[in-house]
Amino acid sequence: MKMTKTDETARNYYAIEWSMGRAVCANTGDRYAVSYHSFPSHAARDLWCIEGGDFITSPRYREGVLSTDTELKRHIRNR
Repeated sequence: MKMTKTDETARNYYAIEWSMGRAVCANTGDRYAVSYHSFPSHAARDLWCIEGGDFITSPRYREGVLSTDTELKRHIRNR
């Protein structure tokens, strides 16, 4: 019997979009004004990131984030 991946075991690749450029909260150190996105492949995530802002201070700056990231885990858990 051939094993197939299900949605629960499929590997996801994550990215964040900084809506006002890379910024953190002065009180908590958490990311400020970000949205998290999941992609089925590394290539899809990288293509999406390229379409964002050019510099880390640019609005809509995008970058990949590891699945082990603490804030990403918190976001997934609290959805």
